[in-house]
Amino acid sequence: MSIRKRIRTYNTSTQLDRQLFALTMIACPFFRVALLAMPFSRVLAWQGVPGEETTELPDPGSLAYRKAMHVALLRTARYFPWAANCYALCLAGKFLLRKQGISSTLYLGFYKTPEGCHQGHAWLRSHDTWISGGGQRYLYCVHSCYS
Repeated sequence: MSIRKRIRTYNTSTQLDRQLFALTMIACPFFRVALLAMPFSRVLAWQGVPGEETTELPDPGSLAYRKAMHVALLRTARYFPWAANCYALCLAGKFLLRKQGISSTLYLGFYKTPEGCHQGHAWLRSHDTWISGGGQRYLYCVHSCYS
């Protein structure tokens, strides 16, 4: 994508889109470094209540924010591929949704390849919207969820 097109995209985006993109550009690298440097027991505390899911009922009041969060996380993954694995994206999204008082559920799942290797994936849902990683969720068996 050319610089001109990026500037045009930035200028035509809403204030909420700009704010969330800036926040996710800070939060994703933070959570990525935290995953590498901190004990996993500390990271578990950020995920929420284990074994519980939030409601899947629509919430029209927060729909614009949830959609903007989805777009911001997609853009962050595009521009910061080293800092934006699925788990860091979900933790950042959950953190930013929680700051707005919007409930969400983080899922962790695994898939066994034909070669016998295990692959993990994380995805985030808020009400009836998949915020991050939801497109590949059918390939994985859910191991745990956190609300």
